[in-house]
Amino acid sequence: MLAFDHVVVLSNNPEQAQQSFAQQYNIIGTKGGEHQEWGTFNYLAFFHNITYIEWIGVQNSEVMRQSTNPLIRQLHDAVQHKREGVIQFALRTNNLDSIQHYWEEHHIPYEGPFAGSRTKPDGTTMKWRMLFPTSSLDHEVLPFLIEWDEQPNIPDDDNLLNPRNFECISVGVDQIQESINKWKKIYPFKEATNNPSTWLLANGKLVFTEERGIRIKMEHMDTF
Repeated sequence: MLAFDHVVVLSNNPEQAQQSFAQQYNIIGTKGGEHQEWGTFNYLAFFHNITYIEWIGVQNSEVMRQSTNPLIRQLHDAVQHKREGVIQFALRTNNLDSIQHYWEEHHIPYEGPFAGSRTKPDGTTMKWRMLFPTSSLDHEVLPFLIEWDEQPNIPDDDNLLNPRNFECISVGVDQIQESINKWKKIYPFKEATNNPSTWLLANGKLVFTEERGIRIKMEHMDTF
């Protein structure tokens, strides 16, 4: 079953954005590290049911421009159009190869898997893989899938783990039923029985809405 992993928030100043968010919602944040092969860096806030918020910024614009990773291309496009805020989110799986095989069998266009890594402030490296359903940067957001190399992205220091749980992610779409039909073909969701626009995740819910953008709801905290 898929789980919500993290939301990607583009910022011109990730450290300042994370600190402002932390003050507003009384949470703890921390420096994440550098993605040297993508020309980006991040700050993070971790939550109790293995989820996090990522504020990401540009460290090397030329490296970013040359990346073939769809997420980095999306970030570069947003930077070029001077957009900030939530631009994407990731769903976690332990069966990335199985999903890739399913997409191939059903002729669902995709890119990847792409290897990812991040050098943490202590010098150690985290690794993961990502799989992207093909989408239009201008018209839709299709979350990418992530599989961590050893364990999900959790802080080494338990004091950096905020006690709130992720509860729900709302995705704004133009046509709810059309999006439901499309996402059903792409993702192995377990649909909530009482509402066809609400799907169950391993650690919360995903909801389609006619409101614009992506909204994250943590326990006692409605963000973005």
